[in-house]
Amino acid sequence: MKQHLSLLASLEQISAILVMRSIFPWEVPMQESEDGIAAEERPDGARLLHDEACNLLLTARMVGDDIELDIQNLLIEQPQAALSLMLQALGVNKAVYRLDAETLYDRVLSLDNAWVLLRNLRALPAEERIATAEKLIALGAEWHTLRMAQFEMRLKSSQKARIEALEQLVNDPEWLGDAIGNVALNGEPRGSAMTLEVQGRDYPSELAVVQLNWNVAQPLTAPLAVAKSASRKVLGVAVGASMLPRATRIDPKIIAVLQGASVTGNEVRIVERLTPAWYKKTADVLCELGGQWSTPKQAHVFASCPRDALAQVITTGELLTSKDYEFFPTPPELVQRLLLQTGLEAGMTVLEPQAGSGAIALAAAEVVGKDNVTCYELMPRNVERLRELGFELDGAVDFLQVTPEPRYQVICMNPPFSGGKDITHVEHAMKFLVPGGRLGAITSTTWRTANNAKSRAFRDWVSEHAIDVIEIERGAFKAAGTDVPTVMLVLQAPVVGDHEASCDDNTDTGCTSATDVMEELQAAFL
Repeated sequence: MKQHLSLLASLEQISAILVMRSIFPWEVPMQESEDGIAAEERPDGARLLHDEACNLLLTARMVGDDIELDIQNLLIEQPQAALSLMLQALGVNKAVYRLDAETLYDRVLSLDNAWVLLRNLRALPAEERIATAEKLIALGAEWHTLRMAQFEMRLKSSQKARIEALEQLVNDPEWLGDAIGNVALNGEPRGSAMTLEVQGRDYPSELAVVQLNWNVAQPLTAPLAVAKSASRKVLGVAVGASMLPRATRIDPKIIAVLQGASVTGNEVRIVERLTPAWYKKTADVLCELGGQWSTPKQAHVFASCPRDALAQVITTGELLTSKDYEFFPTPPELVQRLLLQTGLEAGMTVLEPQAGSGAIALAAAEVVGKDNVTCYELMPRNVERLRELGFELDGAVDFLQVTPEPRYQVICMNPPFSGGKDITHVEHAMKFLVPGGRLGAITSTTWRTANNAKSRAFRDWVSEHAIDVIEIERGAFKAAGTDVPTVMLVLQAPVVGDHEASCDDNTDTGCTSATDVMEELQAAFL
């Protein structure tokens, strides 16, 4: 609530609120505000907001029961403009924003009433004015709830006692402070919550019920011009450079439930009563954010305060889930087979490029020690997990952006598969091996049959560098949530010394030198 009131306190005039009221089809379009903004209604029913120079700032149109706002860059580039501040207070977090029209209209009305209250308290210093308004709004909301329960004859004995306590509270001069002369709680639940006598005003003010129970938004940012995607070559084949995950859109109903959730310390409780299906969907989001269900506490418990993570999901409407990262933990039996096939021994240096929650890295560390295991990981929650396990990571890192340095004797990996990511990751990882080093990777089987240039090149390359290609039984990853067919690749980096000796013994056979082999290999990888 304090964030809403702070934004409203920065509005000198009410015009931005009135302008936002006029975007709704049941309101009369505002001809021109004190800020020079005018609303126009098009024949198709859409409402347009223009500045005094007739530049378009915002378009609002009804889509079923929803209202969709399309905010122009000209307004986005003025984050301190009154209308931009109003959009932040409304929780508008995207340049194209859609919400149930009545819900957004209720928000506008609540902000309207809150602004009037702040205006009536303007004789107070800024901090005191916001604190007093916050206190009165909370009182009004609670009083309204109690009076509705009484009106509908469902009042509990504890609520009766609370009514008496509130009636005594508003007569306490110390609670009222110097700014409020008198507060009268209104008994009729269908009208205003209370009547205020404010110092410096000649007549009393009515305070309606104000609900500020949604999150404010951060200032919008104008979309950057999208450059043509850079490309990289994998085994001589040009492919798109982006291998990053795409976020999952969260259902607006779940967002609304999260907005109303109770957060106490590192515990989150779902307050709204939901069907089992919707409860599970909401709980799944909390688990993806790192929460773990605690039956004794009847809450999802996080390692630290989850407010920022919740605010991010509520603001963006998106969440990068484990599946978006293609995180499927490697089963213990496959981990042991990887280590066995790569010939891991004590003292070796090991790289785990997509370390996940540490299944492979931990098993390797038991052989070579954690100091000899280097991990990279893109999923933030897994990064924290790996740090807890004792591995040193600088943060969430896209392995494909790491500059290769051939310093590892063994690489064990279970990379993402979709879109040929496994090929790209394996190709990049090979550049980190010392000559003669081994790489063990779990990949999809798609590259074996796909008829595209990247897969064909990879098949040829694997045939040159594979020690073995081992079939993995179907369903090996079923417990992790996927049933994609997989194989285990065991590859070896060229052994330069051995090849040179072979060439020396076959000078008349056209044998390529070791230097030529490495140059060809690098050319294929770059």
